[in-house]
Amino acid sequence: MDVFVKNITGDIFVGKVWNEVTTVYPDFTHPNASKYWSKQFERFYSEIKFDGAWIDMNEPANFLDGQGNGCPNTTYDFPQYVPGGVEPLHTHTLCMSSKHHESIHYNIHSVYAFNEAIITNKLLKTLLNKRPFVISRASFAGLGHYSGNWNGDILSTWDDMRWSIPYILNFNMFGVSMAGADICGFEENTTIELCSRWSALGAFYPFSRNHNSNDTIEQDPVILGPQVTAAAKQSLTTRYFLLPFLYTLFYKSHVYGDPVVRPLFFEYPTDPKTFAIDEQFLWGRSLMIIPILYPNVSNVNGYFPNDTWYDYYTGKMYVERGSNILIHVPIDRVHLAIRGGFILPAQFPSDTTTKSRLNGFFLIVALNDSKMAEGELFWDDGDSLDSLESSKYNIIEFKAYNNYLKTIPVMKGYDKMPKLETVKVLGCERKPKSILANGVVVSFQYNKYNQVIMLLIINKVYWTIVFPHIYCNILNIVKSKCKIVMHNFKFISY
Repeated sequence: MDVFVKNITGDIFVGKVWNEVTTVYPDFTHPNASKYWSKQFERFYSEIKFDGAWIDMNEPANFLDGQGNGCPNTTYDFPQYVPGGVEPLHTHTLCMSSKHHESIHYNIHSVYAFNEAIITNKLLKTLLNKRPFVISRASFAGLGHYSGNWNGDILSTWDDMRWSIPYILNFNMFGVSMAGADICGFEENTTIELCSRWSALGAFYPFSRNHNSNDTIEQDPVILGPQVTAAAKQSLTTRYFLLPFLYTLFYKSHVYGDPVVRPLFFEYPTDPKTFAIDEQFLWGRSLMIIPILYPNVSNVNGYFPNDTWYDYYTGKMYVERGSNILIHVPIDRVHLAIRGGFILPAQFPSDTTTKSRLNGFFLIVALNDSKMAEGELFWDDGDSLDSLESSKYNIIEFKAYNNYLKTIPVMKGYDKMPKLETVKVLGCERKPKSILANGVVVSFQYNKYNQVIMLLIINKVYWTIVFPHIYCNILNIVKSKCKIVMHNFKFISY
């Protein structure tokens, strides 16, 4: 098929990566490249059924500097100017004079992995007949349309854990939303404290994976003991609980180009205190993540912009605004804060996403000073290639305003949707006298100290319509009743 990169003499370029003897390199600009690459994947899939592809070493990497005898003395292999001024361009990669179908490697190097990601994305769609999941190490502008990224072989150090936050923020600004670092680090040995804190942080990377070198100690949470296991379990359970919110953020990223994670200054561009913050970040516009990033400490001085903020775990509103707050953060979690004015869709978690999708929904309503909030949920089957194009999806908008909490079905094209089971309202200064659902009194809990209403609507006979309209009076609740009224808009009828 003649698909391998050639050297300057026209012979196949031979380098060395993980193969025991030598390595050759597919030329992803060659007309036969897609056919060749598909053939390899089909053969592998016949032996092992997989769901995605992790394309590594695709800078392209080479354990040699060029071929075994180096590179020819050309102006491409040894140009007058070299970035950094020390190592030649072919250090740990191919000779710049190597030949691809489209051009020499000097002109192809930076897009080698990009071309590979495009071909891999397309063939997985054909092979699996579902959305492709691709993670690439090397990147180029536009990669996020075809692949995610992880930042390679970082060290198991506190410094590298801290640097992982600017990395995921930068890549989201570059349009690569699915980005993450190796949790607990890749090279060198991690420690129990570092891996505990990193497991808590890493659960909030868009791409969340614990991965390390075979030259280091094992760092699976269970191997490292109960403290790391507890940190991983606590934080990953929270991640799974918030998957509907995260999934909706990815929908917005795909359709509108919104970053899934973002720095604080994106939301508070007039607050100069947010400009240099790179040790905390946001999921979307409304969930702030504040991790512990230094050894031997359990408190963090988090910055809260001038806005309404609630403690995710207790629902209690922060009194301080536009200032730093010293927060105690247990070893098994990061600190999470919800921004007032937003509604977060969640779902009771199971041990897989497939099982979680069957569980009931949970709404977290965080009211702002005007007692208003809004949010959105995108939902489809999670796998189909054309759910947007064929309108096989649902979009539900949530609005709290004028004393009501309301769900608005904007798009209805997918039938298999679980029920809404719980509503949690933050920022309710007083306890309501009663709550009605479709004219029927329902039970609720009110926490006076945290000013939180928890409305449980599980196993109610009148709750047979899965996403009806919902109205709930959440203002003036001393003088008036809180009502949840279901209209006859039906997604699924049981």
